[in-house]
Amino acid sequence: MTFRSSIAACLVLGMGGATAMAGPAVLSNDDLAEVVGQEGISMVLHLQVNTLDAGSQALGASFTRSFNVNGTTTYATAQGLKGAIDLVGLTIDVAPRPDLAGGSYIDIGLPGVVAVSQFGFRSFGVQTDAQAAVQPDQNFGSVLLHGVGTQTGHLYLWAK
Repeated sequence: MTFRSSIAACLVLGMGGATAMAGPAVLSNDDLAEVVGQEGISMVLHLQVNTLDAGSQALGASFTRSFNVNGTTTYATAQGLKGAIDLVGLTIDVAPRPDLAGGSYIDIGLPGVVAVSQFGFRSFGVQTDAQAAVQPDQNFGSVLLHGVGTQTGHLYLWAK
């Protein structure tokens, strides 16, 4: 066999294999119900808020909610929102309801691991100016979460 005939034979075999591949097929709901394997969606979430200036104690972002108290608009303000959160193992799946033929529910699996790195706000105050910095003598405190935790559990959602 010559070099040219070997290349031709490879091309013919390769093309024959390509034509033997089947295209997508339409499946009925009954066929799909019998499929077993990796069901649902599993997610890893990494959320960073204002972490580029991690060494800075600057105000950063703020969260403000207004209230009307005796005719005066007052703002609850959390300033310096920063940090990172990782949620590992958050799952979403659809499962059949045992109490309702043909019914289903959404099963949200809580994340198995929650890792938090300096996430929270640096000051909290109530004031009449939403844009002003919370003064040290008016600061009610801060919330900073840092650490790793594990949990188990599910949240089930279904239509009534």
